[in-house]
Amino acid sequence: MPAYKDQKTNKWFCQFYYQDYTGERKRKLKRGFNLKKDALEWERLFKMEQAGESNMSFESLYQLYMDNMRIRLKPRTVDLKEKLFKTHILPYFQKKQINNIKSHDIMKWHQQLTEANSKQSKEPLKPSYLKTIHNQMNAIMNFAMKHYGLKQNPCKIAGSIGTMKTQKIYIWTLEEYQRFIQEIKNPLHHLAFNILYWSGLRKGELFALTPSDFTPDSVLHITKTFYRRNNKDVIDTPKTPKSVRDVTMPKFILEEFNSFIKTIYGIKSDTLIFSTCSTYLRRALISGAEKAGLNPIRIHDLRHSHASLLIEMGTSIVAISERLGHENVQTTLNTYAHLYPTAQKNISDNLEKQYQNSINNKINTL
Repeated sequence: MPAYKDQKTNKWFCQFYYQDYTGERKRKLKRGFNLKKDALEWERLFKMEQAGESNMSFESLYQLYMDNMRIRLKPRTVDLKEKLFKTHILPYFQKKQINNIKSHDIMKWHQQLTEANSKQSKEPLKPSYLKTIHNQMNAIMNFAMKHYGLKQNPCKIAGSIGTMKTQKIYIWTLEEYQRFIQEIKNPLHHLAFNILYWSGLRKGELFALTPSDFTPDSVLHITKTFYRRNNKDVIDTPKTPKSVRDVTMPKFILEEFNSFIKTIYGIKSDTLIFSTCSTYLRRALISGAEKAGLNPIRIHDLRHSHASLLIEMGTSIVAISERLGHENVQTTLNTYAHLYPTAQKNISDNLEKQYQNSINNKINTL
């Protein structure tokens, strides 16, 4: 396992042969190491990863796992996954060999997660996010079992942490929203908030809208989402396949949209309408709520407010799920079940009415 020094750059490099996954013998060259030992360590880890040995470091496993995820997931999802690992998982496990990570290590890590957050001045991590962190650790250890010879997943033995139970959702009623929107004087912000409240769109879906997405019959075509990545604007396909959908809008929204578009000189069919207000919309929401005497909510809570309004109108859970672009109805139920506080009473009242009607009909036929 030799390493060599480049006399021109005064840096070390390693050069060796290995067998790839097809069995073909290949040459590998890696330059740019400050120390000979760093070049040798890189070669050692590379050969270990190629061999799929379960005594590789967690950090090496993480690199292999993320390489696999990058060809399967959207860039934004990869970014979020990387941030979670680097913040909550890698600092604890990165130097450990994966076959030496035991269930008691997982339990100590769980304890550290909860204790560290209880001592922070900021709000502690939500139980649902703790569950997400654990699930990511569980996923990478399953990956190690499937591809790199790990005998068992210590996460399954240790058990989970947190809960997937939906946290409390804050909404504005229709009356509250009407008080709020009256305080929004900027036409762009006014239209943006109206679309969010009356359609249930995600924020990224709103920012990706162009004039061509609005049809004359008040339908919004949701086919893309907008976000910022590495200080650049990115337009991508929506969150899930079912997020690609048509959302029928009230006619007054189309009228407001048409009036607004006429004021924009040179706007084209593929011009992003709302992306320029992404950094100001939250500020406008807080200011408008304060003027209306309301507790501010998140922009995403306008989506929840829309769902709440649909529930109050008696809309079926299937129709709500389709309108919001959820991947399945269970997601909708899990998120909004608590907004049905009178559902059981309504069911019992309706059953009682059916019973009384059947009794009355029976008496009338005698």
